[in-house]
Parts: sequence; structure tokens; C-alpha cells
Amino acid sequence: MRRALVIAVLALMAAAAPAAAEPVLELGQGRDPSAATDAAGTLHVVWRDVTVFQRPLRYCRVAAAGNACTPVDIAQDTGGRPYLLLRPQDGALIALFHGTDPTLGQVTKAMVSADGGTTWSQPTPIGANFRDIDDAELSPDGAFVDSVATNVDEVLFQRVPLGGGVEGRVVSLGTRKGGRPPRVSHLPDGRPVVIAHFAAKRLGARVPRAGADPNDPAAWGRFTAWNRLSSVDADDGDLGPTGAWLLTSVTPRSTLGTFAVRMWRWDRHGFAHPQTIGALARRAGRDIGQVEDASGGSRVALDVDLAGRLHAAWPMLPRNCGGVQCIVYRRTDRRGFGPPIVYPIGRTPEDTLQRFSIAANAGGSGWLVWGTLGDRIRAVPLVTPPRGSRVGSRRIGRLRVSIPDFYGCVPSGGTFVHRLLVDGRRGARILSVRFFFDAGQPARTDHRAPYRIRFTLPFPPGSRHVAGAIVEYRLADGKTRTVRLGRTFVMC
Repeated sequence: MRRALVIAVLALMAAAAPAAAEPVLELGQGRDPSAATDAAGTLHVVWRDVTVFQRPLRYCRVAAAGNACTPVDIAQDTGGRPYLLLRPQDGALIALFHGTDPTLGQVTKAMVSADGGTTWSQPTPIGANFRDIDDAELSPDGAFVDSVATNVDEVLFQRVPLGGGVEGRVVSLGTRKGGRPPRVSHLPDGRPVVIAHFAAKRLGARVPRAGADPNDPAAWGRFTAWNRLSSVDADDGDLGPTGAWLLTSVTPRSTLGTFAVRMWRWDRHGFAHPQTIGALARRAGRDIGQVEDASGGSRVALDVDLAGRLHAAWPMLPRNCGGVQCIVYRRTDRRGFGPPIVYPIGRTPEDTLQRFSIAANAGGSGWLVWGTLGDRIRAVPLVTPPRGSRVGSRRIGRLRVSIPDFYGCVPSGGTFVHRLLVDGRRGARILSVRFFFDAGQPARTDHRAPYRIRFTLPFPPGSRHVAGAIVEYRLADGKTRTVRLGRTFVMC
């Protein structure tokens, strides 16, 4: 059995070669990026360049395997944060931003590219009497853009047409009671849902009646709270084939400055803890990670791709990431949320992440895009968890054995505590745990609880690895069996 275990470890090491962490791409100077990924995996980004007087709207694209970007100015005098939307019906790119017009005053302007960003239409007013946009999404049929804004603390909504004309009606949805800006998403039946703080630290949603014109104030019901959704900030929502989803940061009772990252799914009465993630059979945990409060920056980002996968990301401050600014990314597969992928993104305060977003396509590929405190626009490709890291938890008899998720990154030459968590007391007897890595570090075995061994890892900074374990155990029938586990981590 011992010889078989050694052979299994060596085979797993050979199969799972370490991978270099993904390089961070420098796209240009500016802030407030918005991004989309097309079916070919090409990244499209717009942002405002605030380093020059004209504050131009800049656009660039990066091929799926590309590593460079050549920004071009597509508009001047942009008054607010831009939004880039990709219409799945025809692949058109739509850039939306707040501006002014000599006749209409404050307006929402749109530019459209039907050829993948090669050429753009002139900026055209499509909405009037609206403020700087806080959030915008395409309607499910692709004919309109639904947007929300705030006037002091008043929550505003407007649906603007993409087929011609200027919409001047604006709906007031009430007063926001502190918290972050309102968000707009859509329900499976196509209606917009506006999420905002209707009371201090209490989120609520307003939805128009089915079939009603959302620009009619009489169509909207009151802000309604939903089950156990208090002390929450609404950070991002999205609609996909598996329903309407909301990703939030929730204030815990005991830890100051740290927030739980929590996923919600819309049911008949509002957002609620999902019993499953999408169409998956396994029960989903309520929280999928933790995020620290980065003053002035985004807390979480969510994208639901056209295949129904959920993509979630949030920042991690240097004190919990080996002295490096980091982004944590997780995506769902058929088993639920996979292991976290940690991206080291910089070491200086100017590298601090500001507004950021996820842009994924139906194939699951895509990009993370963000702006920094130092007014740089950066991007990194989304990656699939390395082979050998997708199964970090298994049930043996009545016990559940797990390698915990590794948040943060490990400094080269630093200490790594490799451990096995055991949940339960009966059903199996653990005989040994063989801890190993995918990059040739000598494997070591622990025969006693709590099953943990400290390693000093010499792997180079920027390399991504898998920490694996082979658990040998015996069930009541007297037979000896083994199970393999693995989690991914990154060096910095």
C-alpha cells in the first residue's frame, strides 16, 4: 500500500505541472473602466482618461491570447463613468455615458459599434433629464438600456431606447438611506429590479408590474425587504440562464473592516439564500469568501455568463495577501463554486484597486478589468483552476475531509501550513495523510490529528501551484481506501 501511495503521488505530480501566474496587462491611463468579452474571447474596454483636460472616452481591445492594447479616443468631454455593454443578439458593442447637450441639457449618450470596435457611431443622446449613471444594464431583449442614478439621496430610474429617439421621463423610486449606490438588474421575466438601501443597513428591491412601462412611476411597487438581508451593501447583480443573482458584502457582527461575500438568488418574493447555485445539485454555502473594506473602491464584482456560470471576484488587502494587493476570483462548475484563484496585482498604495468588473463569455473565458488609485487601467485573463485543485473536499463514510481554501498568496521562501480538516467523528478511521505539492517539493506524511505539516516553499514569485493530499482511511468493513484532494495557491 505504501509503495502504491508513492507511485500515486509521483503520478499526480507529473500530471499537474506548476503554472506561471497570469501577467497583469497595462491598458492605459484613466479611471472607471467598463469591459465586455465577445464570443472569441476578445476583451473590449472603455474608460475615461482624467489625466488630460478633454477627459476623452478611450477604447481598446485585446485578443484572447494577447498581451497589449492600443487605446483610441472615441469621444470627448465625457461627463461621467462610462458603461460598455455587449448585445448578445447581434454582438454589437454599446458605450454609454453621461454628458451634456446644448438643447436637452444633461443627457445619456450612446455610441454603437457593429464591427467589433473597429468603427463607432457618433455620440447620440438617447435619454434626457438624468444624472450621472450609477449602474446600467441591457434589457434582456437588447432593445433598451435600464439605468439608475442618485440625485443627492433620491434614487432615479430611466429606460432609454437604442432604436432611436430620446427618452425624457425619469422615475423617482424614493430616498436612499445611506450605503452604496443603487444597482439595477433583471428578473427572469425581463422586468428591471432596482436594489437600494430603503432603510439604514437594510436592502430592498423595487420591481414594476409585469407588462407595465417601467418609465411610468405608477408601475412600480414599494421597496420591499427580503429574508434576512440586513447590514448588507448591494455591490453587483446579474441575470443569466439560471436566474437573477445578487452578490453582496455583508457586515459581520464581530470583525471590524471585514465583510462576508454572499450570493443571493431571486425567488418569487425577493432575493434569498440559494439552496443551489444555478442548476447544480449540491447545496451551496451562503458565504463564498471575505473582503476587506477598501475606502473608495469596489467591494465585489459579479458576472453571469450566457452558459449560466457565476463569476465572482473581490479585493484582498496586503496584510492578508503576503504584502501584495490581490484580487480573489471564483467561478461555478457542476459541483458549485470552485476553489479561489488569487491574482497578485501590485505592491504599492497606487496599485490599490478601485472600480473593477468581470467580463466573461459563454465559453467561460474572459477577463478581470480594474482601475487603480494611481489612475492606471489594468486587466488579467480569467483562468480555470489548475488540474488537481478542483476537489478540495470529499466525504468518507460519515466524515468529510477537506483541504481549506487558500486565500492570499505565499511569499517565496515563506512558511506554508498544509493541513487537513476533518468534520465528524464516526464512519471512518484515518490512517495517514500524505501532503505534497505539484512542483517537486518532497512529500511528507502525518499519521495523527490534527493532520498539519509546515513547509518552507522555494517556488518562484508569480508561480501558481496545487497543494495536494492523499488520505488513507479504513471503513467499518475493514477495507483500506484512499482519496485525493487538492487546492490551488499562488506565490508572491
